[in-house]
Amino acid sequence: MGICLNDVVIGTCDADDLEQAIFLLHESARTHFFHGVELKQQALFLEANTHQCAIELQQQGFQYFAAKCTDKLVGFVSISPLGHIHQLFVATSNQKSGVGRLLLQKAIGSVDLIKAKHRVTVAASFNSAQFYVKNGFEFIDDKKYWHGVAYYPMALQLK
Repeated sequence: MGICLNDVVIGTCDADDLEQAIFLLHESARTHFFHGVELKQQALFLEANTHQCAIELQQQGFQYFAAKCTDKLVGFVSISPLGHIHQLFVATSNQKSGVGRLLLQKAIGSVDLIKAKHRVTVAASFNSAQFYVKNGFEFIDDKKYWHGVAYYPMALQLK
């Protein structure tokens, strides 16, 4: 069942949001992009994406934003101080509803243009590459792999 975008609130992740966000990330990874990935590589990916890792990234200046609908987390995005989208996940039941676009806009709007050299980058999964293309991103390199998971380096030029 979809959601009404008018009911979605985007804000900075608090401690509870961050914990729910990491749970969503793990759930999404298992559902959408671990097919064909060795168990050892899956474990390495999940170990590199823990609640503690997210806290450490926040301390390094990464910003985490949560999308909530009636106080339920339906998606989140994290972005580095240099304008690299580290993670953007939307709950499966809320995908293609516009939540991802709202999160992306919030992340892009938070970027310091000078530090980011007027561009936002992302390592897009196979599943998300077309979402980024629809939002103005372009492929900047060939497919790469991180812990056995394929990704596509992409960038969006900012004005």
